Amino acid sequence: MSLIRRREMMECKKEYAGTLYIDAGFLDTQVRYDGTPVYNARYPDAWATTYFPVQLNDVINCEELRSYNADGRIRFYQSNGVQGGYVNAGIVNIQVTGEEFINARIMMLNAKEPIPKELTVTHSDGTIDIYKIIDRR
Repeated sequence: MSLIRRREMMECKKEYAGTLYIDAGFLDTQVRYDGTPVYNARYPDAWATTYFPVQLNDVINCEELRSYNADGRIRFYQSNGVQGGYVNAGIVNIQVTGEEFINARIMMLNAKEPIPKELTVTHSDGTIDIYKIIDRR
C-alpha cells in the first residue's frame, strides 16, 4: 500500500466521543437514566442504549433511525435521574428543548429494524460528539 493511500485512510478515521451499548429489555418510565432494562413480555424485542450527556439546544441525529416508527424513542432524563420526556426516534434531527434534561438514551419497544451504528450530538456551542453504538445483547 502506498504511503499516500495509508495517510488518506488514517486521516479519514473517525474519532468517537464514546460508545453507547445496546442492552435487551424494556425501560419502564420510572427507571433512572443509568438503570438497567428488564424483560417485559409486552415488549419482548425491546432494547435501550446506555445514556449519553445532552443539554439545552443540542441536536441529536441518527440517520439510521429514520425508518423507525413510534416504537423508537429518544428519552430525556432530568438532573434527578428520572425521565422527563421523549421524542419519537424517526425524526432525523431531534433538538433538546428542556433546560432540565442532562442525559438521553435510545429506547426501542418492538424493534425489528437494523441496529444503528452511530449517533451524533451537535452541541449548542458548535462542538460535535459522535458515539459508536455496539449491540451487546
